[in-house]
Amino acid sequence: MYDPTRLAALVAVAEAGSITRAAARLGYTAPALSQQLAKLEREAGATLLVRHHRGARLTAAGELLAGRARRVLDELDQARHELAQLAGLSGGRLRVGTFTTAGIHLLPPVLSAFRRAHPEVELAVADYEPPAGIAAVVAGEVDLALTHAYEPAAAGPPPVGVLVEPLLVE
Repeated sequence: MYDPTRLAALVAVAEAGSITRAAARLGYTAPALSQQLAKLEREAGATLLVRHHRGARLTAAGELLAGRARRVLDELDQARHELAQLAGLSGGRLRVGTFTTAGIHLLPPVLSAFRRAHPEVELAVADYEPPAGIAAVVAGEVDLALTHAYEPAAAGPPPVGVLVEPLLVE
């Protein structure tokens, strides 16, 4: 199994054209990067680089492994991004429906706190006067809606798949 750090080193040398420039790009010393590349060559069982006075170039084996390494590293980056989205809301979009009063008085501090905690989540807010907010959730137009109901009016059960959570009673 190839070490992703060593694969990244090979790709960096391929892109930079020299071990010294690749080391600077990766934040290593040239000798430390050379050691990583030597280990990768041992793991691969082939010479991956030819060093010359102006830098280094990849051998045919190095080109083959660097091409595969780029795909592996891209997949690892994509997996890291997707896991971050699942674990910490580091991406994606949250669509909120609200009625005017809540949108003016209740929602701004909540959205500000959410934005500070999850800066990479795209927020969208739309205005829905009750009971249109619930219909917007059902239709998939918004992910959640703030709405209200008057006590004397019979609210009835929420639509299938919609959870109603009381926030305030006035």
